[in-house]
Amino acid sequence: MSERLKNVALAGNPNSGKTTLFNLLTGSNNKVGNFPGVTVDRVSGIAEFSECGPVRLIDLPGTYSLFPNSGDERITTEVLINPNHPDHPEVVIYVADANHLDRQLLAFSQILDLGYPTILVLSLIDEFEEAGNLLDLEYLHKQLGVQVVAISSRKRRNIDVLKNAVCQELQHPVHPPRKIKELHRDALKMLGEIGQVENPPNLYLRWLWAHHHDWLKLNISISEEHWRKSLEDNQFEPLKEQVEETFSRLNTLEDLVKDSVKKDSKAQTISDKVDAVITHWLWGPIIFAVLMLFVFQAIFAWATYPMDLIETGFGILGHWLRNVLPPSVLTNLLTDGILSGLSGVMVLFRRLQYYFF
Repeated sequence: MSERLKNVALAGNPNSGKTTLFNLLTGSNNKVGNFPGVTVDRVSGIAEFSECGPVRLIDLPGTYSLFPNSGDERITTEVLINPNHPDHPEVVIYVADANHLDRQLLAFSQILDLGYPTILVLSLIDEFEEAGNLLDLEYLHKQLGVQVVAISSRKRRNIDVLKNAVCQELQHPVHPPRKIKELHRDALKMLGEIGQVENPPNLYLRWLWAHHHDWLKLNISISEEHWRKSLEDNQFEPLKEQVEETFSRLNTLEDLVKDSVKKDSKAQTISDKVDAVITHWLWGPIIFAVLMLFVFQAIFAWATYPMDLIETGFGILGHWLRNVLPPSVLTNLLTDGILSGLSGVMVLFRRLQYYFF
């Protein structure tokens, strides 16, 4: 009887590049699209790794978090939080689009708390760098406690590095530290009677069971009535706790991405360089004050010179016309009426320009 192949799951947001990577690693030709829901069921294939042999690679449907809102997201959640599921993985490869990293790590942080040996794969790194961005992979590695690999499936960049990383996790798995928040601990007191599925028990996994017990098929010795009574007795509010957890994670991840993504000074445009100066915390207010001083000076001091010049010019033109043209009503209308009126209008218009523009 042949030995069971180890499961390695590909997870990530919809349209993050999972299926493209899956096709590259397995030699498959699954459908790839630029819209959510391309993978609506889990797809598996055999991937050959020179360092550790064949593994069973599972392309899970894209999901934004482990609080599913659709049938395909439920598939991913069930595979990841049901230890008895046949596709339950030994290692998770989480694929995130490097160009939208701040919006793609919510589910990743939840998977870390589930304790999986995880590799963070940053896809489309070529487009990310072409836009003049730099990513501190070492900083992400230290902060997250997992291997971080930047790849380009189109250019086959760092694919061998990823394969070696997968083999390392399969042969010597590193379980990231679990960061269970207090809001979870209170809710988890009710789950003490659940049979030991893992040792020590993963509290975050049990917290997710409590959220999804109504549809999740778990092979544990606890009845639906017990679930209902435990939830009521402990005033368990799933929606409230989901919202609190989501915002807590997003705030942390936003700061993490902000600190890890930098602009390449060599690739900065003139506009980027100007923005960096005028939005600076020190030079920005100083530049603004100087500009306001310039505007007020132009309105109340320098504006008199062009207005005096306009009036003088029309005066000279009117005097010249009176000397050239014969005395008549039309001459008086032109010099004292039309020219004087135009002079007044232009001076007024010039003053309004300084005041409002």
